[in-house]
Amino acid sequence: MQGERIATTILALFLLTASGTAQTLPSGEQAPATQTDSSPLAVETGPAERAVEPMTQPATSTEPAPASEATTSVTPAEVEAPASAPTTGAPAPAPDATETTVTEEDRNIRFQFENVPFTRVITRFAQMTGRPLVGDARVEGELTFIDAEPYTYAEALDTLNMLLAMRGFALMESGRYLRLVPLAQVQQMPLKILKGLDQTEGVRPGQIVTVLVPMKYIDSNEAAKMVVRMVSSFGSISPMVKGKGIVITDTLENIRRIRALLGE
Repeated sequence: MQGERIATTILALFLLTASGTAQTLPSGEQAPATQTDSSPLAVETGPAERAVEPMTQPATSTEPAPASEATTSVTPAEVEAPASAPTTGAPAPAPDATETTVTEEDRNIRFQFENVPFTRVITRFAQMTGRPLVGDARVEGELTFIDAEPYTYAEALDTLNMLLAMRGFALMESGRYLRLVPLAQVQQMPLKILKGLDQTEGVRPGQIVTVLVPMKYIDSNEAAKMVVRMVSSFGSISPMVKGKGIVITDTLENIRRIRALLGE
C-alpha cells in the first residue's frame, strides 16, 4: 500500500512539474507580445521625427525673411538717391531761353509783288505790320519781287530796306511808327548807340546803328583808314580823339564784318 502511495505521489509530482512548464510556456509566449509592443513604439518614433522636420523647415524659412527685410531696407535708400536727383540741370536750358525762338505764327508776311509801285508796297507793308507810316512815302519806280517763303517782321523790314536802298531810301522805325528817310539823311536820325558789339540784343542785322568799337592793339587812326572802304555809302567811320577806339555808323551786319577784319 505504501508502495502505491509513493508511486501516486511521484506521479502527482510529475504532473505538477509538467503543468508548471505548461504555465511558463504561455508566459514565454507573452514575451514576443512585448516585442510586438516595442515595434509599434519604434513606428511612433518615426512620426515623431517627421514632426520635427516641419519644425526645422520653418526655422530655415524664417532665415530668408530677414534677407527680404534687408532688401526692402535697401530699396528706400535707392529711392532716396534719385530724390536728390532734382539737382539735375533741368533749368539749364534757361540760358537758351534768352534766345528769341521764331515760330511759324511769327512768319506771317509774304512778298508777292510784280510791277507794283514802291509807294504802294510801302503803304501795304505798313498796313500788314500794323505800324502807322509817318511822312511822305513817294519812291519812284516799281518793284517785282516774289518769294514763296514767309518772313517775320524783322526779316521783312530788312529785306524791304535792302530793296529800297537801291532807290536811295530806308524805312526806319521811330517808336511804333515807320518813317521813310533818304539815305543821305540817315545820320540825322536818332540812331541807337551801342558801346560795343556785346550790347546788340534786340537789334536787327539790317538796322542802322552807331557802335563804339574799342581798339586794344591797333592805333585808332590806322584802323579807321584800314576799313574805311568797307563802310556803306550812307555810313561813316571816325577814330576817337582820346582813347583807343573807332565810331562806326552803319548796319549792324556790316559793322560786325568790319570788327571781324580788325581782329580785335
